[in-house]
Amino acid sequence: MTIFTGKAVVVTGAGTGIGRAAARAFAAQGASVLAVGRTASTVAETAADLPTIHPFTADVADADRVVGAALDAFGRLDVLVNNAAVTTGDGLVTTNLLAPVGLVRAALPHLERTRGVVVNVSTAIGQRGWPMPGGELYAALKSALESLTRSWAVQYAPRGVRVVAVAPGPIATPHY
Repeated sequence: MTIFTGKAVVVTGAGTGIGRAAARAFAAQGASVLAVGRTASTVAETAADLPTIHPFTADVADADRVVGAALDAFGRLDVLVNNAAVTTGDGLVTTNLLAPVGLVRAALPHLERTRGVVVNVSTAIGQRGWPMPGGELYAALKSALESLTRSWAVQYAPRGVRVVAVAPGPIATPHY
């Protein structure tokens, strides 16, 4: 038995990079994982050879649909990993900030039942600033996500839900 046996995890942005690695790592530790991404082929690749990963194609802004899919598949929710992000484009605010807000709101009643965890994936750039013109909104939104993480951690701790953030530096990820 591994540490996540019997646990249900949602990982957004699971088609590539950190999301793919997180989904596969949770599965390797026994979790049932809903791997959420916008591109069916990439989330299918994430799930390849790991039967406890369920690929799910969705826009992360559709929070009720994502959480509902996890509940339909697993009957519970123990961990929500808000990893999906974009660095440019029209969906910047929605994907990087509003979607995590919606997902936390939709998941909260279920996480309370399991004394679950929210993991928000931020970035070191959100703490230091974007060095080149054009990325400052991305950095600001990640800073806002970290602020929300601190507020949620204080607000939801009495309800048995932990909220944490991780802020990795740059990683080599193909852009789609």
